[in-house]
Amino acid sequence: MATPVPNLWYHSCMENSKYDVAVIGGGPGGYAAAVRAAELGKRAVLVEADALGGECLNRGCIPTKAMLAASGLYRRMLGAADLGIAADNVRFDYGAIRQRRDSIVSRLQSGIRQVLAARKVDVVRGLASFVSPTELAVADGAGGSTTIGFAHAVIATGSTAAHSAFLPTSPRIVDSSGFLALATLPARLVVIGGGAIGCELAMLSAQFGAAVTLVEQAGAILPDIDADARSLLLESFASLGVKVLVDATVADVEADDEGVYGVAGDAEVYGDIMLIATGRRPRIDGLGLEAAGVVADKGGIRVDTHCRTTAANIFAVGDVTHGSPRLANWATMQGLVAAETIAGNQSSCADSVASCIFTDPEIAVAGLTETTAARAGIEVRTAKKLFAWNGRALAEGEGRGFVKKIFAKDDGRLLGVEIVGPRASELISQASEEICGGTPPPHPALCETLFDP
Repeated sequence: MATPVPNLWYHSCMENSKYDVAVIGGGPGGYAAAVRAAELGKRAVLVEADALGGECLNRGCIPTKAMLAASGLYRRMLGAADLGIAADNVRFDYGAIRQRRDSIVSRLQSGIRQVLAARKVDVVRGLASFVSPTELAVADGAGGSTTIGFAHAVIATGSTAAHSAFLPTSPRIVDSSGFLALATLPARLVVIGGGAIGCELAMLSAQFGAAVTLVEQAGAILPDIDADARSLLLESFASLGVKVLVDATVADVEADDEGVYGVAGDAEVYGDIMLIATGRRPRIDGLGLEAAGVVADKGGIRVDTHCRTTAANIFAVGDVTHGSPRLANWATMQGLVAAETIAGNQSSCADSVASCIFTDPEIAVAGLTETTAARAGIEVRTAKKLFAWNGRALAEGEGRGFVKKIFAKDDGRLLGVEIVGPRASELISQASEEICGGTPPPHPALCETLFDP
């Protein structure tokens, strides 16, 4: 992964400094809150223990999309004959792909630093914890500590990968961050977890030629999307040789110098690496929430529609909040709402934001799917258009997939849009505007350049 950012870019703040807003965490929700607070005339400080950008930029959204772009291009080049193009001796350099990925991360980190500096947001490196409802202690990792006073605080510490206690400790068993840190692509990969992260990393690896087994404990991968969308992804997985096991619980996992082995349902699974993608948990340990009067449980920090916690002057945004959908654009929305509320403006969170799964085909959703509507007891009717009848899609050899609109059966209200196919993550932005309001668009996507918060 990208080399940690040197300490020297972090600005120092004076001992016992007092800020209008102190933000803990420099991911999408945290830096959005800090920047907007500064734009609204508040003196703001952002405290980050690692590199700016959070999990999303450093170990999540951006690195995986850079690698998916490379693996997708490699796959298309292997199939270029379908477009009348002969592409011989196609190969890839995994080390060069990782180097390019890391340079993108570094460039975006630099952009965040520049934006924060331009807004005069102080940035402090260290681990922050509350010592009272109006003070933070920031440990610098070298035995020193700085006290920061604040009128308002925003907790944006994100989440960390959830680990299963039954799994042995081995360098062959990794989470998504560990997978991205691998110097070489495993020839055989077992992915545990059929959510967005598991599916994207399975797709990435299979497009590069790895033999992948994807295991999901539930009855289906991506359980919130509809069966017709899922079937297209399963077809794509099958064409790549990905073995998908559902209704399968992993047990008896062992790892040695040769590989990692286990049982999934009735099947034996084995690989060079086992990737655990079974979810994430909020990062709240060591924050001293009790000292601040902030109530949290294992699901995270509970907030209202303004992102206010149980402490009137303290807000929380992003993955650290209870029930968060673990989306960067959700965190950004919450960060903006928190800053606006602190400034005394009327602002509240929308019910949802658009979400995307960057597999091939891409899957994007705004609002409800048929599946989530049925789960909520809502009767719907649908209208579907196929990419197979779209000239641009056919011209580009991308005729698979569809756009489906979900309407309330009783009054015809548009409740959701599900897109499966080429550039779904871009096409969903228009539906998102209609269904989710002026919320941040999917991330990362080109349509973000049109968003004017």
